[in-house]
Amino acid sequence: MVDTGATDQRLLGALFDRSGGNPLFLQQLAGVVAEEGPSSELPDSLRALIAARLDQLSALERQVLDNAATLGLTGSIVSLERFGTAMGQTFDRSKLAQLDAKGFLEVDGQRWRFRSDSVRETTYQTLTKAARAQRHAGVAASLAKYSPSALDDLAHHAASAAELVDEIGAVEMVPATIRADALRYLMAAAERARQTGSQRSLVRHTSRAIDLLDDDPSHSLERMRLMLSRCAGLIELRDYPQARADLDAILADAVARHDIELEGAARKLLGSIHHLHGDQVQARSELGLSIELLRSAGETEQLADALRQRGFIELFGGSHVDAEWFLGEAEAEYRKLGDERGLAYVEQHRAWLSFLSGDLALADERLHSAADTLSRLGDRNGVGWAFGLLAFVRFFQRRFSDAEDLASIVGAEATERGDDWAAAMMQTLMANLRLWSGNLDEALVFAEQARNRFRRLGDKFGIVQALSALVRTQVALGRGAAAQRSSEELLALADASPAGPVPLLAVAGAAIHRGEPRVALDALDRVAEHMVPGGAGTIEAVAVRAISNAQLGNLDEAMAALDVIVDHGSEHPFAHVAAALVLALAGDAEGALRQAAAVESVGGSTYLDRAITAVAAAGAHGALGDAEAAATVLDGAIAECLKVGDVVAIALLQRAHVRVLGRVHPSGVAGVAGVAGGGPDGGGALGEGWVNVIEALPAREHVA
Repeated sequence: MVDTGATDQRLLGALFDRSGGNPLFLQQLAGVVAEEGPSSELPDSLRALIAARLDQLSALERQVLDNAATLGLTGSIVSLERFGTAMGQTFDRSKLAQLDAKGFLEVDGQRWRFRSDSVRETTYQTLTKAARAQRHAGVAASLAKYSPSALDDLAHHAASAAELVDEIGAVEMVPATIRADALRYLMAAAERARQTGSQRSLVRHTSRAIDLLDDDPSHSLERMRLMLSRCAGLIELRDYPQARADLDAILADAVARHDIELEGAARKLLGSIHHLHGDQVQARSELGLSIELLRSAGETEQLADALRQRGFIELFGGSHVDAEWFLGEAEAEYRKLGDERGLAYVEQHRAWLSFLSGDLALADERLHSAADTLSRLGDRNGVGWAFGLLAFVRFFQRRFSDAEDLASIVGAEATERGDDWAAAMMQTLMANLRLWSGNLDEALVFAEQARNRFRRLGDKFGIVQALSALVRTQVALGRGAAAQRSSEELLALADASPAGPVPLLAVAGAAIHRGEPRVALDALDRVAEHMVPGGAGTIEAVAVRAISNAQLGNLDEAMAALDVIVDHGSEHPFAHVAAALVLALAGDAEGALRQAAAVESVGGSTYLDRAITAVAAAGAHGALGDAEAAATVLDGAIAECLKVGDVVAIALLQRAHVRVLGRVHPSGVAGVAGVAGGGPDGGGALGEGWVNVIEALPAREHVA
């Protein structure tokens, strides 16, 4: 046996996994390691050990095990029995018990599973290709008879048999129609995958079908339609190079054959790619041409999808009026078709419209309606998208616990079905939730993971969302150089992503957080062209403008912004934060304290909201001569921010304490060059904006 005292724990774990827990295999593998070391030859050694054990089985035991290996890693005893019957074999359940006792299978009630992947793989690989083809064909025949709705499995086994026949020629007991059967099952499985939003399955089934089609010109249109379906799945999976390759081939074929229906469908997908790359001009152009071609062809289903996509792209940096018009046109076409799924997606897009317009209640209602329909239709992908957006709605409603619950569920399900984009978007939301609840280290991890994931996908919209959370976390942690790089990337993406005002708002928010009002105002001046009056981000933009002007000492401009805040921001804690700060600096102490109280009363405030509010309230209390009240609010905010670790907020509060109370807080004074408490690259030093605010607060003589 291996000397466990000298063996790495990971090696022991690998030995156990590869043995499937079989004591005999484990003992033999340990002997191999003792003799040869943990080398790359170990897997081959394991296969040799398993193959030797397979040779010791009886013919009937081996027959059952071979059938099981063809079915997969696990399955039901009933399916194994039906498979054997389809192969003309006699099934003896006692053989399963023997295979269990010998360590090949685990039998639990009416189900079986291989002890390990290695046992299953070696068993399957020792079959001849002809035997594999026969068994896959037998499974397909059994499924077609007993479980015709199991399309994924049916398509897989029929295609596996057809692929083997293509490779080695005709095989006895494999129907001569196996290629046609496989194509029929693959197409049916692909259509189900499309309807249920299972993009990886859609790509897998269509790819296998395309490979099975021969080069006969009569199959050209069928090949193009399969490539079109695959392309739609590839776009959803953000595999743009392969999608573009498919589209180039489809468009060349469609133009050559003057097939306007196929060309229109291809241009619809090309428009989607342009939109996802942030090229709205090209997206509108391609989708407009697609709609024109599909109208001419009289292709209602594709036309409805094109109209819906055309409306969707207007939601991001376009016209919400145009978006509603196109979505209305799409709805009319879907109603003609009786297409519930299409109508549910229109409702989901309208929920986006409501969300971006600031009507969170209507967005909530529309998302539930869409999710109910899509759930009934079995569209897991659509349900995931609906509840993913609902999680963001909950975040903006400041129902943070509900938002996190939804994000956790949606993220886990997205990972399970292989939807990297949706999983990354939920990581972005988790980053925001962790950031504003004051867990900066976890926020940083989530934001960086999301950013890296979106970069791998090449998705600019997602990169913007992740960077928006990341830059604020970097500022809070005092990572000034990193925050600067993130801000520069956001500015570069502002005109090259379908994210509307988000990147510019993120830059502006990070700038006032650090105390750089000129940077904030420059970004806000560019935001206007992307904003919808009264829409999402309006109150945030106005509040950031008010704070930026307050940091510069432009109180007239700051006060002007308060008119919008008072009229439209009564339910937004950040609006009250801005109002409290501006009024405190303008000398309206009573008004500042009322706004400070409102930050707490409306609920949903963040630690940073409370920190800035404490500075305003302390200044107001100081102006009223109530040093005790000023100390109370500052002590509480400093304690919270020390726990959070936001070096900018800590420095701001500590220096406000010195200014208003005339003495250093017990925690010290941070935020100036050469003083402890700054960030790792000097990012904790306050920008000029916060320095100006501190100097504008009422001062007391310094008390040693």
